Amino acid sequence: MESKNLNEQLKDLEEILFKNETLKEVLRRLEKANLKNYYVGAGCINQTVFNYLHGFRIDENINDYDIVYYDEDTSYEKEDIVIKYIEDLLSDLNIKLDIKNEARVHLWYNV
Repeated sequence: MESKNLNEQLKDLEEILFKNETLKEVLRRLEKANLKNYYVGAGCINQTVFNYLHGFRIDENINDYDIVYYDEDTSYEKEDIVIKYIEDLLSDLNIKLDIKNEARVHLWYNV
């Protein structure tokens, strides 16, 4: 098997991920949603690639779509507003979402 450079690998990854129409639609809507500093990650990315490589249905065993964003306002109220906004934006896709403000992670732990 021939080794591929980084650009070729990234192109392959994009092609695989965009085979998952739900993921593609999530990304499309988030791009238009005027959110700043966000990404979709974790299991839905990994599972999409795994499914593709092993010949499974492209969205099989995706438990949720993780959406992580960064907002310096770490109040619960602001996070709740963003969560509800994203849930409403994606509600018709009938997927489970896990939405987190990365700036609040340190609040989860007793230190």
